[in-house]
Amino acid sequence: RRVAAKKPINTTMSLKQTADLGFAGIIAGSFLLSLAILPGIADVALETIGIAYTLYFTYNYLLFEESREDFKNTLEDLESSTGVDIPAIFDSAIGAVSSITDKVSTFSSKTSYP
Repeated sequence: RRVAAKKPINTTMSLKQTADLGFAGIIAGSFLLSLAILPGIADVALETIGIAYTLYFTYNYLLFEESREDFKNTLEDLESSTGVDIPAIFDSAIGAVSSITDKVSTFSSKTSYP
């Protein structure tokens, strides 16, 4: 007994249309793989940008005496225009961190293990 050959599902598409759909599938797959890799790349990129900005800020505002004075004047102008005292906020944050650090070090030095 002879079995008739099955007809292809879609015979209305030309070879070019099929190739175009295959190419679009490859592009879509590459895009999805890129999205999967993106968080790792973004992490490295953002860290690099942060380091670069820190170096830029240090060089432009903290390295030389006259630039430190300009930065101090900028902070004073900001305080006079907004009422926000940034050096006081910084000092209180540093005080809070040092207080917590002191408490933790005191607590950890008293702990003894059997």
